[in-house]
Amino acid sequence: MRVPARRSSDTTSSMTPLIDVVFLLIIFFLVSSHLARRENLFPVELPPAKSTSVADTQTDRLTLTIDAEGRLLALGRPINVDELPGFIATLDAPPPVRVRADRSVRYQIVAPILRGVALAGCTDIVIAADPAASP
Repeated sequence: MRVPARRSSDTTSSMTPLIDVVFLLIIFFLVSSHLARRENLFPVELPPAKSTSVADTQTDRLTLTIDAEGRLLALGRPINVDELPGFIATLDAPPPVRVRADRSVRYQIVAPILRGVALAGCTDIVIAADPAASP
């Protein structure tokens, strides 16, 4: 009986699926970073800060923008202050919140917004300021 000679098996793998996955990941991160930055594109002149802590880099924050006319924008669309607790309640869990208010907005406009955020159960609230424009 003859013993078959062992053949060296040449195992090759195709790189095409790996390249496809890499391109999909690149597209995913480009789109998600674009959506996260979109909320910060509304032109708001932030108030000055005398002292600041480390810059807030958390990207999963809900950004609430108050423009110079006192309009509230959440997720890029206008929202009424009275609807704010209900709007936050529709999210999965009370998210961390970043409040970006124009420096010309009076505190009487910001206070009800902060109250609505607190009533919605949010405990991690950051108020954005411009440390470069310190008084």
